[in-house]
Amino acid sequence: MKQIIILSLIFLLLIPLTSSEILFKTNTQSDLQRPCFDNGNYCGTGFKCNITITRSDGFIIKNNQAMSRTNSYYNITLTGTDINVSAIYNSIMSCYNGTDAGDDTFTFVVNPQGLEQRQERTDTMSRSIYLLMGLGFLSFVAGFKFKFVPFRISFFILGAIFILIAINVMLVALQDEVVNQQIENLFDVIVAVSFYLYWFAAFILFVLWFVTALLNIQKARKNRKQRRIDGFG
Repeated sequence: MKQIIILSLIFLLLIPLTSSEILFKTNTQSDLQRPCFDNGNYCGTGFKCNITITRSDGFIIKNNQAMSRTNSYYNITLTGTDINVSAIYNSIMSCYNGTDAGDDTFTFVVNPQGLEQRQERTDTMSRSIYLLMGLGFLSFVAGFKFKFVPFRISFFILGAIFILIAINVMLVALQDEVVNQQIENLFDVIVAVSFYLYWFAAFILFVLWFVTALLNIQKARKNRKQRRIDGFG
């Protein structure tokens, strides 16, 4: 249990969380809209705006590309290829009309679900993790209470499954806010490994109880045979 808590803290320390008013989902075409202001007023129709977007790792997404005007906003369409990496994207929007010019610097975030960190969601996920961890701990305790080996092993396996589910819930919650592609890939690997571990645990439980059933049937047959031999059949 201590190892799980330490692992959770390490994940929380490694993952850069950020709050941004602009969020997009990875691999999903999206429109980036930004207003242009001239002395506190919306820019007139004579203004033209270009934008340069770089990813947090330095990769250039858009290089001084023209934006289209939509009412009082300027728009650029980001393809799924443009935002296929979870990261913080730095943007410089330059606008001019031949006389006046200005720049606007801002950032936006791309993550797997395009979700912003919210306290309500965090609380719900936290309660789910605590519940699953509690069930895992109780299963381990229950396993020590049984002398019958199949029951003991079964509760140990169930405890491990509950803890594994809790870890996956934690990873899913964190993955929605992660802006580091390497850590996101690590989460994907852990979730994929967990999938096979679930099937392995199910296989162990099946074999355990299948063998137990066969042994009980064999024992029952021996008992009936012995009773017949003893004259009680």
